[in-house]
This record gives sequence, structure tokens and C-alpha cells, in this order.
Amino acid sequence: MEISKQLRFYRSQNHLTQDAVAHALNISRKTVSGWENGRSKPDIVCTAKLCRLYGISFEELITAGKQ
Repeated sequence: MEISKQLRFYRSQNHLTQDAVAHALNISRKTVSGWENGRSKPDIVCTAKLCRLYGISFEELITAGKQ
């Protein structure tokens, strides 16, 4: 599964809005939207913050759906 779909899935599982994620990471909602729509990808620092926010490991985020 593409990382954009994974990011949307985990955000939904945590009952968070794009705005709430943006606020937690101190970025814009437009940036979160871009990640979830495949227009861009989070850098490694934001990816680590997302994993902590969603309570998942980096490996879970990157490899989910690839088994």
C-alpha cells in the first residue's frame, strides 16, 4: 500500500483531522493533505513524529500492506 493511503488510514484510526495532525506536527494542513493525496511525502523527521503520534513503528508505516 502506498504511504499516502497508510497515512490517511492511521490518521482515521486515531480519530484525528488533518488539521489536528498539522497542529501536532507544527505544519500546515495543506502539507498533511499533500501527503495523503500523494502529491508529496513527509521527510524523515515528520515521519518519525507521525509514527509517535499514531502509536506505530516506522516499519509498520512503511511496510503495511506489502506482506
